Amino acid sequence: VLGVNNAAYHGDLFRLKGLIGAGADPSKPDYDGRTSLHVAASRGYEDIVRFLIKRGANVNSIGATSFFFETRQKICHFID
Repeated sequence: VLGVNNAAYHGDLFRLKGLIGAGADPSKPDYDGRTSLHVAASRGYEDIVRFLIKRGANVNSIGATSFFFETRQKICHFID
């Protein structure tokens, strides 16, 4: 989880593709309830958000609630 979220945080799409290709779950939350999708959206990485959604990331995942609500709008914007 930390590797996937770390790659999402740093905008490292190449590393993220490798981790998910090796079986990492893009919807698994970290210790604060954040998923890689939350992290990528909060950082403004549209390419990573789109990739994660295509790879099955749960767009309805609710993690850390205040963080979720802040990033939910960004996720919706990216997929519209």
